[in-house]
Amino acid sequence: EESEELMAQIHRFIDQDLGDVYLKVQEDMAPEVLGRLKKDWPKHRRWHTKTISRFRNGLRQRWSSGLDKLQMLVAIARDLGSEMNADARSRSVELGPALVDVVTRMHARSCQIAEEIVVLLEHGFADGALARWRTLHEVFVVSAFISKQGESCAKAYCDHQVIESKKGSDEYSRIHQRLGYPPIAKEEIDKIQSAYDRAIQKHGTPFKEAYGWAAAFLNSKRPNLAQIELAIGTEHYRGHYRMASHGVHANPKGIFT
Repeated sequence: EESEELMAQIHRFIDQDLGDVYLKVQEDMAPEVLGRLKKDWPKHRRWHTKTISRFRNGLRQRWSSGLDKLQMLVAIARDLGSEMNADARSRSVELGPALVDVVTRMHARSCQIAEEIVVLLEHGFADGALARWRTLHEVFVVSAFISKQGESCAKAYCDHQVIESKKGSDEYSRIHQRLGYPPIAKEEIDKIQSAYDRAIQKHGTPFKEAYGWAAAFLNSKRPNLAQIELAIGTEHYRGHYRMASHGVHANPKGIFT
C-alpha cells in the first residue's frame, strides 16, 4: 500500500508539477549556461572553424571536378542570359512585353538559385542543394510553359499576383493580433479585394487556384505543376522532383532518408 501511494505521488508530480519545476530550473540555469558559453566560445569557435575547414577541404578534393564544371555551367547560363536579355528587351514590342519581362526575370532568378546550389554543395549541404534544385525545376517548368503559350499567358501570370496578395492579406488579418502586429489598413484591404474580384471576373473562377494563371491554357479547373510538366514534356523529372521534395517538407521520408 505504501509503495502504491508512493507511485501515485510520483505520477501526480510528473503530471502536474514537473513542467513548472523544469521551467524554473531552466530559468535559473540559463544565465549561468550563457555566461559559460560566452567565456568558452572563442576556444569553441576556433575548434569549429578548424573542423569545418578540414571537412570542406576534403569535400573540395573529392568533388572539385564536378563543382568546377557546375560553376562553369552557371557562368555560361548567366552570361548567355545577359546577352539574350538585352536582345529580347530591344524587341519587346515584337515578342510581347509581358512575355519578355516574365521570362527574363525568371532566368535571372534561376541564375541566383543555381549560385545558391553551388554554395550549398561546396559546403556539404547536399539535401539543401537538392531542395533548391526543386525550386529551380519549378521556375524552369513555368518559364518554359509561358514561353510556349506566349504573351496572353504571360499577362495572366502577371495578373495572378493579386491572388497571392489576397491570400496573404487574409492570413495576416487572421493572425496579426496574436503576433502583436498592426492590422492592414482598411483602404489597402479594399484595394486588394477589388483587384481580386476584377481578376476572377476577367479570368474565371479557376484563376483563384495556386496555378490558376495556367487554367485556361491547360483547360483545367484545378491546374497544377504536374499538368504543366506534361504540357511541355518534362514529366519524366517527376520522380526527381518528388525525391527533392522530401528535404523541403516535414514528412517522415525526409527525416529518415
